[in-house]
Amino acid sequence: MSAYLLVYAGLLVVWTYKLTRFLIPSPHPAPVHGGRDLGGEPAVEAAAAGTAPGSVALFYLAGGVQGFGRNYAETGGCPANDVTTPDACLTDNQRDFFRAVRYLRDSTPPATVVISTKEAVLGLYTGRPELHGQALHPRYGEPFLDGLRREGDAIFVLTTLHLWHVPDEMVAQCNQFELVRAYANGTDLVRLKPAGAPGPDACPVIQYHAGRFIPPLK
Repeated sequence: MSAYLLVYAGLLVVWTYKLTRFLIPSPHPAPVHGGRDLGGEPAVEAAAAGTAPGSVALFYLAGGVQGFGRNYAETGGCPANDVTTPDACLTDNQRDFFRAVRYLRDSTPPATVVISTKEAVLGLYTGRPELHGQALHPRYGEPFLDGLRREGDAIFVLTTLHLWHVPDEMVAQCNQFELVRAYANGTDLVRLKPAGAPGPDACPVIQYHAGRFIPPLK
């Protein structure tokens, strides 16, 4: 167990995973007898108990070394904690998401509220106040569009990086929203239009993201 924890700590120090990969602990190996009846022979049981953990450990080690080498070759120069991560280290939708992050950081007033299911990441990288998409009604009341309009500027970050049940009220009144920025690979920024303002609405974008959500089975 102590060796497992040391290796796991080492992975935290030398990060070799792509941004789409999370650290998922492997269950630490336990003695395995292969499901066969060893007939109660003490010598056979002792031999199996001694060799099985070693075999499992070698299996994990071989796979880990292979995966480490491959991941390091692909992402060794890719920081996993910086909004300036090179484009080559990102998938297409990650690349567009970070472009949206840079836009929010560099081109919006400091008081702009960023609303998303990725609110923690956005708050960290943009320095803007953030709100989780499911906290709209507690924050702004019912209906939330009225409260949102009273309290000032807010931008919704709709992205294919994460599924979100876009509120029914937002879908039903999509003509009250305007598109701020659209990116080719699944990230869009929308906000409320000023009351009575003419111009194109964000209905196609909002309906697209709303349509991606599949309610869980009951």
